[in-house]
Amino acid sequence: MKTILFPLSTLLFVQILVSLAVGTVPLYAVVAAPDMNIDIGLIGFFTATTYLASTIAAPYGGGIAQRLGGLRGSQLCLLLAGTGVALTAFAWPPLFILSAIFLGAGLGQATPASSQILVHKTPSHLLPLAFSIRMTGVPGGNLLAGLSIPTLIILVGWQGTAIFIAILCLILMILIHPLKATFDSELFSSSNKQKAERASFWGPIMMVLQSPSLRILSFVSFLYCGTQLVLTTYIAIYFVSIGKISLVDAGLAVSVAYAFGLGVRIFVTAVVIRWVRPVIVFGLLGLGIAFSCATLTQLNEHWPYWLVLVFSAFTGAFAMSWNGLFLAEVAHHAPKGKEATATGAALSFAYFGAMILPIIFGLHLSSGNSFQSGFWALSVISLVGGITVLSFGIREKQKT
Repeated sequence: MKTILFPLSTLLFVQILVSLAVGTVPLYAVVAAPDMNIDIGLIGFFTATTYLASTIAAPYGGGIAQRLGGLRGSQLCLLLAGTGVALTAFAWPPLFILSAIFLGAGLGQATPASSQILVHKTPSHLLPLAFSIRMTGVPGGNLLAGLSIPTLIILVGWQGTAIFIAILCLILMILIHPLKATFDSELFSSSNKQKAERASFWGPIMMVLQSPSLRILSFVSFLYCGTQLVLTTYIAIYFVSIGKISLVDAGLAVSVAYAFGLGVRIFVTAVVIRWVRPVIVFGLLGLGIAFSCATLTQLNEHWPYWLVLVFSAFTGAFAMSWNGLFLAEVAHHAPKGKEATATGAALSFAYFGAMILPIIFGLHLSSGNSFQSGFWALSVISLVGGITVLSFGIREKQKT
């Protein structure tokens, strides 16, 4: 583990900063909207645009990482994220939307770039743990944004905050540059005869669709990631409107969900998979997500606050802990030398779910339907995803 600690911690910092940049804009949107003379409802379109850009960018990430190296690819994602958040400081609506494209492209590039490094630096039995730790940068960046951005807005204003985050991205991009020879050593190896593939969208997508194992994993990631984004987007509103708790208490409950998601994803990949195969755990998490969504339908104003916290923790433990296992399984089933390409393409399906399912859920609510019926639907699709992966894992075991 010591041999991968330095590259892993570096990639974790990169992911935290990219996620911080992505999470910054929605936090200052309430303050920025009047200055830009736009409706606050546009933030939903901003989020959808961000994940659309991630969906498109992720498959390209594998080819870019193979050609430039994972370290240079990580620098690229920092440049894109920094540029995206800086564009909002101009307070011009067209640039506000363009910033979502840059931020989404940076987010989509981050995982394929890090995968290119991790699969060459990490022993295979530690790969699920390494991916899980690196992916803690996503909720970690969101938590950091929630803790720091409101204070920064008070100190330097929302435009100053945007510039500050952009500068942080630029600084880290420069600081990691000397690590290229160490992190991308496979590019300089005379034994590396494989020609890097051309970056494309449909090539990686077709590779995933033509592989039964990658196709199943990607389909399930669409369901899991979409459900996760619905929960993180609407659960605070649900606690306030249905549970009749204060917004402050609801915010704390969401923080508890994030915290347990972080803890469980590391525990699962560090301890549980020593006895249970990762693909089986990945399927069982889907059953846990389904149970969480079904339980949330029973929330009412008579629930004591401690019970709200308990089920927030339970929901976070399942809905936010699957990412590392998913990426490790994709890398495991990917063709040799195509790990970065496969993770990028598979993530494209996950990002597409993150874009589509929250929109469908929002339209469901706007049509006069209840939160409860929406959560029941999420429970069903998560259950389908979990059973699909478990069936695949059992069939895979029988072949060996």
